[in-house]
Amino acid sequence: MAGLATLALLAAPLTAVTAGATAAGAADGATTLLSESFDDGTLGALLPSGASGEFVTLPDDSKVYEVPRGADYDGVSTPAGMLDDLAPGSVVTVSAKMRVVEGADQVDARWITLPNFGWLTPTTVTAEWTTVTSQYTIPAVATESSFYLGTTGATYSYQLDDVLVTATSPSSEPTVVLSNDFETTKDPWGNRGSTTALTDTEAHGGAKSLLVSARSANWAGTQADLTATLAEGTPYTVSAWVKLPAGTTGPSTIKLTAQTNSGGDDSYGTVAEAVDVTDQEWVELSGTYTRGPGLTSVVLYFEAADVETAHPDFLVDDVLITGGSSDDYVETDPDFVPGGALNPTTTPVSAARGTVKTSALTFDDGPNGATTTALLDFLEENHVTATFCVIGENIQAPGGADILKRIVADGHTLCNHSTDYASMADLSKQEVADKLKANLAIIRDALGDPDAEVPYFRAPNGAWGQTNQVAVALGMQPLAVDNLIMDWDGAENAGDEAKLTAALRTTITSNPGEIVLVHDGGGNRTPGVNAVKTVVAELLADGWIFTLPAGGAAPKGVTLVESDFEDGTLQGWTARDDGNGVATLDVQDEVAHDSTYAVRVSNRVSQGQGLQYDVTDTATPGATYDVSAWVKFEGTPGDMTLSSRTVANGTQAFSNLAQFTGLSSSQWVHLTGTFSMPAFDEAAELYFETAWAQGEAGNTSTFVIDDIQVRSTPPSEIEDLTPLKDTVDFPVGVAIDSREMAGSASELLLKHFGQVTAENYMKVEAWYSGEGVDTFGMHAEAKALLDYARDNDLRVYGHVLAWHSQTPDWFYRDDEGALLGPDAMRQRLHDHIFNVARTIAEEYGPFGSDTNPMVAWDVVNEVIDDGTAYADGMRRSTWYQILGESFVDSAFEYANAAFNDEYAAEGAEHPVALFINDYNTEQTGKRARYKALVERLIERDVPIDGVGHQFHVALSTPVSTLGDALADFDGLKKADGTDLLQAVTELDVVVGSADTAKAVDQGYYYQTAFDTFRAHAEDLFSVTLWGLTDGRSWRASNNGKPLLFDDYYKAKYAFYGAAGLDLPAAIRSANAFAADADGDYSVTSSQWQRLPLQQVGEKAAFQLRWSADRLTAYVDVDDTTVDPSDELRLVTTDGTFAFGRDGEGDLEGVATPREGGWTAVVQLPLSDAARGDVVELDVQVVDGSTKATWNTPGVLGSVSLVEELSYVEVPAATAVPTIDGEVDAAWAGAGSVATQKATSGSGGAVGTFRTLWKDHTLYVLADVADPVIDTSGSDPWIKDSVEIYVDGGNAKNGSYRYDDTQIRIDAAGAVSFGTGDEAYQRNRLTSAVVETETGYRVEAAISLLEYGGLGTFHGLDFQVNDAANGSRHAITNWADPTGAGYQSTAHWGVGRLVEAKVVPPTEVKPTVTTHPSSVTAVRGTTVVLRAAATGTPTPTVSWQRRAAGTTTWETVAGATKTSLAVVVGSANHGASYRAVFTNTAGKATTTAATVKIAPYAPKVTKNPKSVTNQKAGTKVTLSAAASGFPTPTVRWQQRGVGYSTWKTITGATGTSVTLKVPTTSKGVEVRAVFTNSAGKATTTTAVVRKAVAPTVVTAPASVTAKRDTVATFRVAVSGSPAPSVQWYERRAGSSTWVKLTGATSTTLKVVATKARDGAQYRVYVTNAAGNVTSKAATLTVR
Repeated sequence: MAGLATLALLAAPLTAVTAGATAAGAADGATTLLSESFDDGTLGALLPSGASGEFVTLPDDSKVYEVPRGADYDGVSTPAGMLDDLAPGSVVTVSAKMRVVEGADQVDARWITLPNFGWLTPTTVTAEWTTVTSQYTIPAVATESSFYLGTTGATYSYQLDDVLVTATSPSSEPTVVLSNDFETTKDPWGNRGSTTALTDTEAHGGAKSLLVSARSANWAGTQADLTATLAEGTPYTVSAWVKLPAGTTGPSTIKLTAQTNSGGDDSYGTVAEAVDVTDQEWVELSGTYTRGPGLTSVVLYFEAADVETAHPDFLVDDVLITGGSSDDYVETDPDFVPGGALNPTTTPVSAARGTVKTSALTFDDGPNGATTTALLDFLEENHVTATFCVIGENIQAPGGADILKRIVADGHTLCNHSTDYASMADLSKQEVADKLKANLAIIRDALGDPDAEVPYFRAPNGAWGQTNQVAVALGMQPLAVDNLIMDWDGAENAGDEAKLTAALRTTITSNPGEIVLVHDGGGNRTPGVNAVKTVVAELLADGWIFTLPAGGAAPKGVTLVESDFEDGTLQGWTARDDGNGVATLDVQDEVAHDSTYAVRVSNRVSQGQGLQYDVTDTATPGATYDVSAWVKFEGTPGDMTLSSRTVANGTQAFSNLAQFTGLSSSQWVHLTGTFSMPAFDEAAELYFETAWAQGEAGNTSTFVIDDIQVRSTPPSEIEDLTPLKDTVDFPVGVAIDSREMAGSASELLLKHFGQVTAENYMKVEAWYSGEGVDTFGMHAEAKALLDYARDNDLRVYGHVLAWHSQTPDWFYRDDEGALLGPDAMRQRLHDHIFNVARTIAEEYGPFGSDTNPMVAWDVVNEVIDDGTAYADGMRRSTWYQILGESFVDSAFEYANAAFNDEYAAEGAEHPVALFINDYNTEQTGKRARYKALVERLIERDVPIDGVGHQFHVALSTPVSTLGDALADFDGLKKADGTDLLQAVTELDVVVGSADTAKAVDQGYYYQTAFDTFRAHAEDLFSVTLWGLTDGRSWRASNNGKPLLFDDYYKAKYAFYGAAGLDLPAAIRSANAFAADADGDYSVTSSQWQRLPLQQVGEKAAFQLRWSADRLTAYVDVDDTTVDPSDELRLVTTDGTFAFGRDGEGDLEGVATPREGGWTAVVQLPLSDAARGDVVELDVQVVDGSTKATWNTPGVLGSVSLVEELSYVEVPAATAVPTIDGEVDAAWAGAGSVATQKATSGSGGAVGTFRTLWKDHTLYVLADVADPVIDTSGSDPWIKDSVEIYVDGGNAKNGSYRYDDTQIRIDAAGAVSFGTGDEAYQRNRLTSAVVETETGYRVEAAISLLEYGGLGTFHGLDFQVNDAANGSRHAITNWADPTGAGYQSTAHWGVGRLVEAKVVPPTEVKPTVTTHPSSVTAVRGTTVVLRAAATGTPTPTVSWQRRAAGTTTWETVAGATKTSLAVVVGSANHGASYRAVFTNTAGKATTTAATVKIAPYAPKVTKNPKSVTNQKAGTKVTLSAAASGFPTPTVRWQQRGVGYSTWKTITGATGTSVTLKVPTTSKGVEVRAVFTNSAGKATTTTAVVRKAVAPTVVTAPASVTAKRDTVATFRVAVSGSPAPSVQWYERRAGSSTWVKLTGATSTTLKVVATKARDGAQYRVYVTNAAGNVTSKAATLTVR
């Protein structure tokens, strides 16, 4: 971290180039970075910002800089990079004198940071000299580089003088001990013979201050007990702001006094001398204080002198106490186990967890034999828990350890009370730590638990000394010595049970919501314990509760909420108002979850209206809780969220704590989740709402909720399992962000993984904080990950350098918004990659060095298209559109040059492996395209090192395909002849069910997958799990559960499988569809092709159908050898039923031989089977001496009997339909189905869906009969719409695979999607919608990806949503009767792609059914004229146009659709249009429609651009444009800069004007005014000003740097317009200057490699007025 020495080094070059700059204006201890007085007639190190100014000589011959202000940035800026090397915590002060000289009376000015435009404090400036000053503290992750002076107002001139920038090292900053701004609390300041309260009537800073009133004497005021806060011998600086309230008679004086005690009488000393105060101005009170030795009490208080005989009220604000530089104790023992406090603070806690009738019992000085035992008996009998502050020597006394064990076993909490009774007040911090750790060891040894939690600490006798900070560092929360009952030996109530009882009763009841301190050890404490028994019993009977102290211990077994509503009340829940009023909460008995009552939440108009519960008094900030609730929707189901509203330090915050998907209106859904409670100190509420809708109303359906529980999460201990990384011979990685870098998550990660990848924060967009390449910088999350990896010896695999997604659109465009050309796009790609490499190398050292953890990058990502439309297989991304396939080559070449050459450590050979990466490589078609690209890259000598596989798979994905993908790339050689590496870059396996059986299946899946990876270990660079725990996965919704660990950091069966550990028996499940009444279920029937088969081992598979009396099983077996023992067995709860290959056995059936095996269909008898029944079954196949089973032997799977399978044949299209919503001839042979199943509501609209296919595309034409179309609802699914569900390949996975899609198209044509990757799904779809006489029609083309082709089967369903009055009232489906098709593919129907059907047409003459309507619209808009006609064959359309004022109709070229888009413009104003329909039987013509332009006022479409880059006298042309109808006239105006009156330029009435650049320095302002009958518009003002050639203000200075460190060169330049800068390098021994790509700022940073020793650097500076080259600077490498 940089200190003052660093600051001095940074300032040195600036001082050298700013002659006359001094530190005179710098504060003590500050270093001057820049000082400019302008007396030499130059800007010095400053740079012009925006408009250039001029130097003005004042009467005293000094000079100032005068700026003609036309924009907020016109003025000066400091050099770029000035702040780059300042240490975090450094305070930079920037100031300048300023005054307004012309054009304004008063303006605001402020300093603004660059490049992120951070506004600092504003200052009001008038005609008098005013100092504009601000401070900026360098943050931990620095993003700002320099400052510029920004101003408000219009056009005026101002002058600047004495610009000064200083910096103070963070090491000189004092530690803030106490800071009170009284915005939210007055603590620790309280009454002292007075009344104190917060007031908003007056404040020094912020909105509130502390009012001290009702004072009884001059010493009366406000006081704070700082005994535990101020350390002995440490000097403190104290300041505050004080005044009398407005209207109070004065003056008076106010001072700050210390009242101390060392065991005798109180002593008093002045801390801050008295200051005069009135009711007019705030006055600062300041002083110093050092706590003397042996003090047992330190109280600071404010007091005020009398005004005559009155004791005046006074105000206090912004109290600040600071100490010296921090010497905090830091625990360095890596094996030390902290006490376990949650977010401990040094301020001792005196509050309990609750406020009303709540207290926290704390007991000191035990364990103490029978006394403590009797206390524990009482507490156990009354179910009260407490906190025991135990002393080590009492634990080690006979019987002490046993009592301690009981304390913990009974659920009480421990507090560290030191090893003995000795005072700790005079101990050093190290001595304190030694003693506290020794007592922790005594406690943990006695308990036999090395990790036992001791979350609190209390100093013996309340003698705090320096103990607070040490306790916090050791993970313990200091516990206040407060609310005593005077029960220790020698105290006033000692041994007197009656007095102690009275004292305890008064102490607790007078201080609700606070702790109370009682001694159970240290002497005869039986009277005190008896007092506890008496008083606590009384208070329990009166409704009091006893909790833990606030903070410190994480809650264990704490229930925040447990509501079953069975008493008929809301049980504490209230309606939540989100700003739109409240919903109606009704405890009703019409519908409930396994009970009588539940809460209905209705009359909702906004998603945020729900029900809430106040947990202010019960929740613990930072603690983890589990939530459980049951919900059923009574309208359209939607996602839900458990959220919180918290208030901390007066600031309100809203947090989404747990998200829930898969809600239903047909069944109760169990919501479960885990969350961490956000920080709060004033208020906290939990509430259920439907999902946030970006400020829109969102889902407002009524829902019913029941059985809500929120309980503290059981402690998460990382299991002692074999580390996953130790079970394989390749590195295992995980995708993370900062949430996995601390606590249990970090512990789990470090145990099992050796490599990390940034899930999101190294993607292209993450490197830019705003729009534009100048916002480049490392994201704080990326830095955190690299720091974490470096500190924990982890490898980092980078993701990703070039990708079509998460790359901002501006990245592809120039300043005008147009796509970049190829050269510019390559340069931007080059610069991005080099900037990434440079930034990481500068922070972590060269790649390949010990300090740089980066080992690999995904260079390009997902470049292969998902379909087969393109011969080269490439995705047509923006990258491809600009550069074609070559962008892949360029990305690898740039990455190789940056990571393995320019920024590589000397001697490190190719330290960073470079990968291409893509998904669905387990699919043969996409993999073939992927491999072809890789082979082309190798053939072109592209420096690619490896191939990445994103295995985002599901249980339905054959696990063997993962091995197939790896095997397909085995043996490929790179251009240098070495083996091409492979990496599994993103791995997860979706379950899609809460069923334990599926979780076990996932274990077996991971087991096989990792066995496959182990077989390829030799060429496998790494395997990366895409997330650490299920809840953090991007695939977590709908019970995805795709990863190895659950949200409690516990290993799942998936981990056991991956690590090769034992797994339980697999339990399979399947659906059996009902048999068709007349269906053919013979061995050869195509019925058995309609569904995927269930695997039985590796060589057999089966499928089922059911009817009331039987279960029909189709079993297919691969077995080339016929053996008498060959048979299949169906095992049920009734026994085992065998059927032989010879057709004989216990079951009716038929066995048929086939090539390579045999197939059988058998009947298993059932009795009165019905839909919804479950049959327990195993299917087994015997082949000689081997037996394969569907389930683990001895275990039966479950078969659910479901509805009849919906089936449709989809004919091939004879011609590709045009997707325009019209029924063209191609649809003549289509198959059709209707949505006849009512899945919600009744009387809903029905749709007829026709289907066709061509190549790999499915075509759908839906005609919906709906007389009233309503698309006014706020959610897409509550509008009139159709939904098309497609399961390509008919996997019937249940949960959605990545390739499964739910497409929603509403009656207005808007498209939305259900679960999954929206962009991926949208890329597969083309659609159109038209209204019809009976409703609306939807036409769509949907890519089937790799799954299409003649004879293939696909999961399909069609749905119609029927809306009215803004809400959906009914749903009809073709196939799935469950209403849950949006969650599961299991019940979708099946479509088979078949040959085309040819239907001969019957000729019918066209008849017009829709005529186009005339329209008047705004110019420039597009109107659509529509016409329609019936006829067979389908008539063709030809639109005709008749110009205004003519009689001739002319055909509109290319207008052959039933709709015609017409741009409303001058050419079409008054024109008429008609449509002519023609077929072989005749023709029909519509009536004519006329298009007119609606008059509208001018609107400027082009503003004149300022010209500041031409010499005086040069002719320049400015142009402007405006829309408007009628066409507006133009008038140009001009005025001198700084003048207020505009003058018309004679004869300037065109859209451009030519004038000469004036010779004056300020120039001239020009604008255009456009006018028509509807109004007028004025352009922005352009400035025409002469150019000023560039100059080098400060040349770069030579630098000496250590080898492989970063050397920095700087230059300062001036000129107008602002000149561009380009750095050049000339290596030692060379005569050639080489342009440094991307080096275009005034700061140059280079890595000081050996090759650069003696290299020289200079800049070439240019603008429109000229150019100049700086002197050269030399780099010397040590």
